[in-house]
Amino acid sequence: MSTSGGGGCCDCGDDEAWKKDQYCELHLANRKNPLESKILTDAVLERVEICFGAILAFCVSYLEIEPNASLQCLDGNVEGGQVDGAQYCTVLYNDESHTFDQVIQTLTKIAKCRPKDAMEIVAAIDREGRAVVKCDTFEECNKLKVSIENQMILPTSLLSTARNNQSLRTSVLHVGAVACQQFALQLLGWFQEFLVRHYLFRKTFSELVQRKQETFCIRHILEYDVKLWKTARTCWHRLLISGMLMEYDNKMILAQEFSRRYATIVEDFISDDHDHAFSIVSLSVQLFTVPSIAHHLIAHEGIFDKLLHTFYHVAIEKFIRNKTLHFSKNIASLTFFKRANYILYDLRYLLSLKPDVLSNDLRNGFLEGCRALMRVLNVMQAWSR
Repeated sequence: MSTSGGGGCCDCGDDEAWKKDQYCELHLANRKNPLESKILTDAVLERVEICFGAILAFCVSYLEIEPNASLQCLDGNVEGGQVDGAQYCTVLYNDESHTFDQVIQTLTKIAKCRPKDAMEIVAAIDREGRAVVKCDTFEECNKLKVSIENQMILPTSLLSTARNNQSLRTSVLHVGAVACQQFALQLLGWFQEFLVRHYLFRKTFSELVQRKQETFCIRHILEYDVKLWKTARTCWHRLLISGMLMEYDNKMILAQEFSRRYATIVEDFISDDHDHAFSIVSLSVQLFTVPSIAHHLIAHEGIFDKLLHTFYHVAIEKFIRNKTLHFSKNIASLTFFKRANYILYDLRYLLSLKPDVLSNDLRNGFLEGCRALMRVLNVMQAWSR
């Protein structure tokens, strides 16, 4: 398959997307002996594996610097002398909960920014997911962080949720850490484009991220997504699309791991405040809409049952009183429920693909899912009363 300019995958080369003429002339030529290459010898591929592993390890290590973390290699003395000037940054993150005006007001009042500068910072936060507000000593940066977090932002309307009353998310990072993070983002962007060049590159990438003992394994990338900011999330998503979705075998591997971690990443998404498009959960449409993969997941991973069990646990169970579903009038809980409804979209993807042959495993997986569905429908009985 071939990646499109939009970051997804075009259908050229997908046998399940076309009834005939699955390949154009360009991609048909690439289909012939994809494992043969006069340039990519075994020695070159060995070096490619080392290089890819180093890139992934670096990006995971630096993009996952926790707020206020202290890196020994970046703090204190440098070659025997104290670094002069600003060493730390106060970083303000996008949270999709506060309005532009609320953040601008905070920056002008607390950070003493000019209105024009505050607007530029807010635009950068909305675009990138975060922005540096101040560079100074640790004491000054942390003082600003505490002041921003203690700033009480009043709700703008009666429909404001509990998230609107939360403080803005900030952190204090070393300037070297911020620089390394920016380089890691650029590196992921380059890596994503590089993987498109040859099947063997993607094969090597797929083998690396399947190593469960590594910090950059698929499981870790999926589960840590919620702790990253918008740009970092997008970079990892695009890398997985380029490296794992262009070949069927790699796509199946990603789909299986995605299914096994589905409950965890969905719970993280529901408690998060970023839009669905910036969550790793959004990859479900790329995986659950492939007929053979959807049927395999129902038959061997129990994904039908898992989706409904997760939906029941995160969106239904807490609202059951006297064996009947009763929603509270709290707006925050309704927002929570609306985010959980994305599970039902995933369920629709899975069940919209009718199998040609109903195997025993597929039948059993479907029946398990039906039992879970009946449990949900049971508590909805007399819901309108």
